[in-house]
Amino acid sequence: MTPFLRALLRRERWREIGQLVAFALPWGLVVAELGPRLLGHAWTVLLLKLAAAAYLLLAFWRWRAHNGLWLVRQLNARRPDLEDSADLLLTEAPLTQLQQLQRDRLRKRLSEHPPRLASPSIGRTLLLSTVAALLLLGAARFWPASPALQPHAAPRHAPSPAQQAPARLAGITLKITPPTHTRQPIREQHTLSARAPQGSLLRWELRFTRTPATVTLQRLDGSELPLQQQGDNWTAQLRLQHSHLYRLRIDGAAPSASPLHRLEAIPDQPPQVDVLQPARTLSLRTPAQRTWEVAFLATDDYGIAATATLHVTLAQGSGEAMRFNEQRVTLTGSGPSTRQRFAHRLNLQALGMAEGDDLIVQLEVHDLRPDGHQVARSPSQILRWPPPAATLEGSDMEGAVKRVLPAYFRSQRQIILDAEALLRQQKQHTSARFLQKSDAIGVDQRILRLRYGQFLGEE
Repeated sequence: MTPFLRALLRRERWREIGQLVAFALPWGLVVAELGPRLLGHAWTVLLLKLAAAAYLLLAFWRWRAHNGLWLVRQLNARRPDLEDSADLLLTEAPLTQLQQLQRDRLRKRLSEHPPRLASPSIGRTLLLSTVAALLLLGAARFWPASPALQPHAAPRHAPSPAQQAPARLAGITLKITPPTHTRQPIREQHTLSARAPQGSLLRWELRFTRTPATVTLQRLDGSELPLQQQGDNWTAQLRLQHSHLYRLRIDGAAPSASPLHRLEAIPDQPPQVDVLQPARTLSLRTPAQRTWEVAFLATDDYGIAATATLHVTLAQGSGEAMRFNEQRVTLTGSGPSTRQRFAHRLNLQALGMAEGDDLIVQLEVHDLRPDGHQVARSPSQILRWPPPAATLEGSDMEGAVKRVLPAYFRSQRQIILDAEALLRQQKQHTSARFLQKSDAIGVDQRILRLRYGQFLGEE
């Protein structure tokens, strides 16, 4: 890069920094004048420091952005007489005779007519911004200060020392009444932070060294819960649905060094169902088997309903001729309410099960929430009655297809049932859990395709 271009680039960099200063300085004066009236002195100083740090970062970025490539683009865009050849002024590689001649011509043109790279509209924009800032600065002179920031007028008669002392917290009683379905006892504590089941009723009873004018509980989002005076106590109650932070405010101001207090709502977890019997998801019927025993273990943090529903589906046929026969059986659990065992023995003959059929069972349980039960289902358990052995005909490949196709369609049937069950339970799962179960079904589908694709002509 020639000394002329270096000087031009340095001039454009400082011009850009000067424009940033010219834009920011009037508005900084506006913030310095108006901020103490609206936010107070401390917040205004913090805001100005943050703005200065942001300006320095912006100035550094703009300085780095104005480099040699930027200069070449600006020269080519603003100077048609350079014939889009400004990059020849920056290259350090050896040039051909024609390129050297072109570079000499460009240098001569630039020396005769120095370029002006500033935007024509930047001056007008800067003028409008400065005028707007000055008008707002003039209006800020007459802007009244916030009532909370104005000094209180001194009383005519000096109050007594007891009246001068601010009200301080003298006693705390926080009563927690959990929802009835949790079966937890009512308890009291003497701190402002609490951890309770979701839906609990909280009741505050506060006492102070002297009677304040107002007492409120201010949440972090700005909403407030006022306390009512009852004798010497100030009381309020709240149904805890979500966790949040709050601060105690006395006479409109928080006590000095008042910390944030946390109310944590413990969510009611949905039930969980585990399969105890059979040990495998897919079981094959033995020749002498007449019944099929299934057992499940349902757990919940607060309790499971005493009854559950066993969904029994008999799948018969194959391919498009497949048909389903669904039944529901009500089961009664045994054991403590938070950990119940459900068991049932299925009569295969009474269900009409025959060779080539699949029997699918799934247990559905729900908890004790009165505002809408949370439902959970177990994984599908399958009892398969293998079809009679097929007679091999033709080539070995044809025999392999005859043996594999029925098993393939029966496994595909299981995936279809699991997908339908997952769609029914979509609202009961979080998005991450629903995606995890969907991926698992997709993996099963892919395994089936890879396992049987070699017999169906897939490469």
